[in-house]
Amino acid sequence: EVVSVDLSDQRVSREGYGFRIVENESLPFEDSSFDVVISNQVIEHVEMQEKHVTEVFRVLKSGGIAYFATPNKFWPKEVHTGLLFFGYLPEGLANSYLKFRRGKEWDVKLLNYWNFKSLLREHGVVLDYAGKILRNPKDFCFAEESKLCGVAKFVPEVVWKCLAPFLPSFIFVVEHN
Repeated sequence: EVVSVDLSDQRVSREGYGFRIVENESLPFEDSSFDVVISNQVIEHVEMQEKHVTEVFRVLKSGGIAYFATPNKFWPKEVHTGLLFFGYLPEGLANSYLKFRRGKEWDVKLLNYWNFKSLLREHGVVLDYAGKILRNPKDFCFAEESKLCGVAKFVPEVVWKCLAPFLPSFIFVVEHN
């Protein structure tokens, strides 16, 4: 059984899975309800990131798997705005700039590698998959390879561990305690 949640119902497909509207980080499910929980490009959009993570692990069964992915705060081109080095700005300055230039609020809270990993660490063993996916995209069902994937195949695993904080996105898989 597959169930998804969102703040509003903007589904393209409505067949084959359940759906629940949520109002905040609280998930409308019983404790230990799921074997797998996926939070894909979500955490940067929630107000209370720690509560989001806590809720994911509350509804996840012991031994279950949680998948988290989010853009890197310090990647040179910020993915939500397309602006270079925007993630480096303090939140107040970023918000003022977007209000002035684009007439909208900055409602994204990007994480760096270390902050993101520390949010997850208390819930289980955190495995970093970004480098693995770049090195072997077809093993992870990525049909198209980026230029970065072409180069990544030749980079030793030990180097990936050093590069992990500097990749465009973070992908962590956590086995729940």
